[in-house]
Amino acid sequence: MIEYVHLVTQIVATSNSWHAAEELFASNSSIIEAARNAKSRLQLRLLRSFSDKAYLEVDETEGEHLYSIKLRLPVKVEIGTDCHTRTDATHLPARIVENWLDKKIVSQQELDKWFQR
Repeated sequence: MIEYVHLVTQIVATSNSWHAAEELFASNSSIIEAARNAKSRLQLRLLRSFSDKAYLEVDETEGEHLYSIKLRLPVKVEIGTDCHTRTDATHLPARIVENWLDKKIVSQQELDKWFQR
């Protein structure tokens, strides 16, 4: 269970870091791109390793087509002095998932499994 919580914490911390970096650097900065890529790799690891604890759900917010990685049980995430209970492991752009499918990093069967609650 600790590895699962640690992985969710890494995802949230990585997401926070690239959002903070956007305030300092251009949005196409290699630092920001590296953090985004790291976040999506961590999210893939979460979905693959803990599909019994996490699943994908379409996010209905306006703008870019996104998925939310929902957690079946809330997780207490502690980053420095900040502590929050999370019910998700941040957003995952649909374009990333489509890229995974195109490059055969994931199969359609695997993706379908992640949408099952």
